[in-house]
Amino acid sequence: MPSCPPRRVERLEKLRAEQARQFERLEGEVRGLADDAGRYLPTFAGPARTLIGDYLFVQRGVLLSERTRSEQCAQVRQMAVVLGGPRWRFWIA
Repeated sequence: MPSCPPRRVERLEKLRAEQARQFERLEGEVRGLADDAGRYLPTFAGPARTLIGDYLFVQRGVLLSERTRSEQCAQVRQMAVVLGGPRWRFWIA
């Protein structure tokens, strides 16, 4: 089995390091939002509060789950795309 050229190995290592760094950033953002939810969730009313709270804690649960990192990121992205749609913009304005 041929080995990878050293430059390719170096690029792959850099790519994996950057992926790990970005995942840590994502995890930190979600953790921070969930940790601070008690401070800002009360500023929203009714259905918006429920939607945002559920979203935050489901995201946190996904990142705490035993899914692979790839599956976790895909799930977080899928949920973010849904929430980012025009139907939910009423509470951003």
